[in-house]
Amino acid sequence: MGKSSKVPHPIPTPKLTHLTPLSPPPPPPPPPESDPSGGHNNSNSELSPREQDRFLPTANVSRIMKKALPANAKISKDAKETVQECISEFISFITSDDLL
Repeated sequence: MGKSSKVPHPIPTPKLTHLTPLSPPPPPPPPPESDPSGGHNNSNSELSPREQDRFLPTANVSRIMKKALPANAKISKDAKETVQECISEFISFITSDDLL
């Protein structure tokens, strides 16, 4: 056999001279309106005001979980709730006075 000739790549690839930053995430929705008595309006929520204060919002937990998984992965509601509880317990643990 003779000299091997180099075959050019069939698909041209662009040269990356710089990376463009990702656009920032959209701002979070405004908090629900408070009623005149000073309590929270929970008509659309299944968590009590105390649980809402204790857990991170489900949307934030979902966004963090989605970033760690493949794009086509599905996350169950139960998994999101479990991670919410774990985050809450972790934050409570690291902020407790018992560590000192």
